[in-house]
Amino acid sequence: MAEIHFFAESGLISVSVHDLPYEISAKVADIILNTVKGRYFKEDKEFDKRQQILDKSVQILENLPDYQLRLKNELECEIPVQDFIYPVLKSHFRDLQEEDYLPKVAGVSSKPDFGIVSLGVAYEIKYASNSKKLKVVGEEIAVDSRKYFGIGSPYKQLIVLIYNGANEATPANYITDLENMDTVYKVIISPRISVILNKKR
Repeated sequence: MAEIHFFAESGLISVSVHDLPYEISAKVADIILNTVKGRYFKEDKEFDKRQQILDKSVQILENLPDYQLRLKNELECEIPVQDFIYPVLKSHFRDLQEEDYLPKVAGVSSKPDFGIVSLGVAYEIKYASNSKKLKVVGEEIAVDSRKYFGIGSPYKQLIVLIYNGANEATPANYITDLENMDTVYKVIISPRISVILNKKR
C-alpha cells in the first residue's frame, strides 16, 4: 500500500510504501514521487502560463482608451466597441473566435462576443449609455456568467469590458460584486475619450 501526502502551504510531497521489503519500498516510493511531482509541477506551470496570457488580454482591454486617443475615435454604441476591440485582440491571439454559438440550454442558444477556446475564456463587451443601462449591464453579466458555462461549453471564465458611454459614476462595489461571481475573471470599465481629454487639459 502506498500513501501520498501533499502539503499545500509548503508545496512538499511525501510518499510512503508499506508491506514491501525496504529496498523495494524505497524504489517504488521514488517512482511514485517522481511521477506525482512531474504531473504536479507541469500542471502548475501550465496554470501560470494561462494566468499570464489572461492577464495580458486584460491589460490590452485596459489600454482601450490609449488606442482610441491615438485614432481619435469616439464609440457611440455596443457594435462599434466590439468592432474596435476585435482586431486589437485578434492581433495578439490568433485563435480568438467571434460569436461562437454554445450548446443549447433549455432550448436556447447563447454566444459570447468573443472567445479563446484554448484558454477556456469568453469575452463579453457591453455599452452603458446611462446609469440605468449600467445597472442593466450588471444584471446581463450575472446571466451571462451562468449561461456561457453549461455542459459542453469550452469556456470556464468570463472577461467583461463595459464601455461607459455616459461617463456615469460606477456604483459602490459594482466591479467587486461582479468579479465575486465564480466564473467572472475580470471586469473592466472603459471611459469615453472625451473624459480622458478633459482630464489632460
